[in-house]
Amino acid sequence: MNNNKISSDEKSDFRMYHQLQYERITQLEQQRLTMTNVIIGISTAAFAIEYSSLVNINSLSKYILPIVIIAINLFALLYAWKSRKFVKMHQARAKKAREIFSPYLNEINESVGKIASNKDLLNRTRLQQYVHAVMIIVALLSILV
Repeated sequence: MNNNKISSDEKSDFRMYHQLQYERITQLEQQRLTMTNVIIGISTAAFAIEYSSLVNINSLSKYILPIVIIAINLFALLYAWKSRKFVKMHQARAKKAREIFSPYLNEINESVGKIASNKDLLNRTRLQQYVHAVMIIVALLSILV
C-alpha cells in the first residue's frame, strides 16, 4: 500500500491500533508481574507458617501448605508462559500495521538492533518462571524431607 494514498482516517486508525497493541502488551506484562508478586508473597507466608517453630509438624504443615505452594506457583508459571504468547501476538500485529501503514517507521524500528528475546534465557518472563520453579522445588523438598 502506498503511504501517500492513506487517508487521514486510516492514519488515525493506524495510530490507535498500533498504540492499542502496546497498551495490551503493557497490561499483560503488568498482570504477570502482579501475579508473580502476589504468589511469591503467598508462598513466602506459607513457608513461614510451615517452618515456624510455633506450628507443630502435622499434615497441614507437612503436605497441605507445600501442595498449595506448588499449585499456585504452577498456575503462575503457566500464566507467564501463556501471557508471553499473547505479548508476541500483539507485537506481531503492531509490526504488521507498521509494515502496511508506515513503512518508514517500520524501517526505523527494524534498523535498530534488537535482543532476540526468544533465545534470551534471562528475559523477564523466564526470570519470573525461574522464581516460580524455585518455589515449586523448595515446596517439593519440604514434602520429601
